[in-house]
Amino acid sequence: MGLRQRFLRLLQAGSPAEPDPDALVEAADVTLAQGPLLLSRLESEGIDATGIESFDVVTNIRSRMRIMVRHADLATARAIIEQP
Repeated sequence: MGLRQRFLRLLQAGSPAEPDPDALVEAADVTLAQGPLLLSRLESEGIDATGIESFDVVTNIRSRMRIMVRHADLATARAIIEQP
């Protein structure tokens, strides 16, 4: 068996791991002005959310906010975010 075959067998072995329901994942990337409003909306719906300000190296300013939620709440959070 060649090195390539061993490597391919190693890559194909095992099943994908189940995602951790408590891991933080990104639900949205919004403007910095919308971020706090969206965080309060999610928290009023019972979803614990965290906002992380994104720093733009080129312009040297913070202009975006990443909304992070638990993986278990991701589908509900995205449905709330996409509502008008």
